[in-house]
Amino acid sequence: STCIINWDNNFHIIRPHIINQFINNVSVNGHLGKFNYLMAFGNHYENGLSALASGNEEDIYNAINGNFKLGYRFSDSYKVSAYLNFDKFKADFDDASNFMDADNQSISNQYRLGLSQNFKYGKGSVIAHVAYNNIERNIASNYPAKYISEIINADVYNRYTFNTNLHTVLGFNVQESNMKSYVI
Repeated sequence: STCIINWDNNFHIIRPHIINQFINNVSVNGHLGKFNYLMAFGNHYENGLSALASGNEEDIYNAINGNFKLGYRFSDSYKVSAYLNFDKFKADFDDASNFMDADNQSISNQYRLGLSQNFKYGKGSVIAHVAYNNIERNIASNYPAKYISEIINADVYNRYTFNTNLHTVLGFNVQESNMKSYVI
């Protein structure tokens, strides 16, 4: 069994004792016998952004994301994996149409869930993947709005290798997308 841990930090100070940028990432991955795993988390924070050169108000941006994946190898020819990812964004923004500082804000949340399997045979392999994606965005401004989107995606394809220079990929993809938008 193996386990790899990665950690990355980065920050920027603009004035004494005030951090205006902070970025960190951590991930843990490895395998235990026939199981494999990945867990990752990231955060990006910025303070002091402004769309207006003359603006005094500091607009904040914050992004948080995570990735979780588990897999299992049943044999040398068959494996499955499942994953869950999320992204959360929060951004303050100014009133660009009037060139004024404003307390506007955009908040977005995205979640993805998927399942994959891979079956190898002779000179080929069959790969199947199904995924669900949900996105919700809220805009708080003089023109408030809300957006919701859902996507379901499925792929099944066969890859066959004739020789080192020639292979074929044949399959199909099915998608269903729904989107709703609201003026609040």
